Amino acid sequence: MTRPIDRATRAAGWLAVGCLALAAGSVLVFAVGTLCNRLPEYVEGQVLFDASRLRDHLRLYVDPLVGSYDYGPVPARYYVVYVPIWAWVVSLLPAGVAAPGARAIDLCVWYGVLAWIVWRSPPDNRKIAGLAVAFSASCFALVSYAASARPEAVPVVLAGIALWRATRDGRVDWLGGVLLALAAWTKPNVAGIALGLLGWPLLTGQRRDWSGLAGAVATSAALAILLQVVSSGEWLHHLVVSIDQPRTFSHLAGQLMGVAPSFLVPLAAALYWGARNRRHPAVRIAFPALLASVGWTLFSLSKLGTSENHWLEPSLAAVILVARAPAPHPRPSRRSTLIMVAAIQAVVTAAIGIRASVDGVRLAPRRASFVARARRSCGTGAGDLVIAPDVGIEYAMNGRILTTPFEITYLARRGAYPLSLWMADVVDPHVRGLVMENDVLDRSSRAAPSYDRLDPPLRELLARTFVLAEEEAGLRIYRRRSGVAAAPLITSHLGADTSAGAR
Repeated sequence: MTRPIDRATRAAGWLAVGCLALAAGSVLVFAVGTLCNRLPEYVEGQVLFDASRLRDHLRLYVDPLVGSYDYGPVPARYYVVYVPIWAWVVSLLPAGVAAPGARAIDLCVWYGVLAWIVWRSPPDNRKIAGLAVAFSASCFALVSYAASARPEAVPVVLAGIALWRATRDGRVDWLGGVLLALAAWTKPNVAGIALGLLGWPLLTGQRRDWSGLAGAVATSAALAILLQVVSSGEWLHHLVVSIDQPRTFSHLAGQLMGVAPSFLVPLAAALYWGARNRRHPAVRIAFPALLASVGWTLFSLSKLGTSENHWLEPSLAAVILVARAPAPHPRPSRRSTLIMVAAIQAVVTAAIGIRASVDGVRLAPRRASFVARARRSCGTGAGDLVIAPDVGIEYAMNGRILTTPFEITYLARRGAYPLSLWMADVVDPHVRGLVMENDVLDRSSRAAPSYDRLDPPLRELLARTFVLAEEEAGLRIYRRRSGVAAAPLITSHLGADTSAGAR
């Protein structure tokens, strides 16, 4: 006779499977259904803009103090985000399909590697590997970034392939070192697996993967020389500026609170299982890689501007560890407890993923349509701009950007960029409108810390220059007020600020 505890355990197991299936399906519908009509987010906009310049054979690295006048009377003053490896790949796509094409590549690569891990897992591990993959495929925060035009999924998958090969062969070979270097150069935060695979053995004296180190060093040296030549030595400054923002514990805490309900429990379970089996040949390699990846992610998330995308690497490392470690065989009482915990986590993951997916599918076309009419609403002509603090929205409206607000804001606060130069650009007569994702311009206080892409003096200038015209789906279009000229504040400080920015 079946005991009630057994029936409850089976029901919980089926509940977990059903919830994960629903969540994975809804997240996939969002990722595929919005490939073409989802507005680019901030980093997507930077990548698409860099790719457009490469596609059009324009100089990529320019001095923001001088700017690029390739688009008309208002210069583009920007910093190149990361090393433009992924931007170069995106530039090979036709301009009209660059965003959905890059998203499709990332999405196929991400789901492809997850399916491949389950397929190549030992037979005893396929169920537990499938469960780990199901949690990764059901997590909206992970898939939404994996299905973007950002340099996210491809470098993470390159590092994951190197990790899988290392657990199979017991060492990092030359090709593995090349893959790890390419991953880190494409996206600097994808370095945790490399630290665990190449750095941990050197510290502990367990083994010496000299061929892997040689592959990584040779690849890095070749890329550095190439970038030095093609950028006239500017690439390193642009890279440092793009990623060198302040670090705070409060930002890290906020990030952890945001992702804790979705996948920190599965990730903790993978860490626990890796620690329990750390003497297993494959786990002896995979566990330090996972541990280093988690540690590097926590360090990275303390930097302002970072988000859930940094969890892609440790999530893939966790899936690989679970797929390569000995399959767990707990006693019946513990097995029931684990299934109950998995069911609860599946319900939470599904609730978050389904709601976020429904909202995303519902809002994406409305927001895209609203932004598409912004130029007409603001009465733009040839050479005119409608700007936005979000580079993705700005690129979608104009096919170019004015500047990179997040990076330049922090440079201006350090006295390394003249804020007045930026202010002079936004009041240029050819800047006809503004699109905002919040109502900060209409508030009495201009110093809200949650809107850090615009410093208070710039916000005040924008509030004086533009007036609200319409709003929809969380977006607001502001038209230029009639008769607005450059504020005396700008011209009076322009010379002094330019000197400060040239230091």
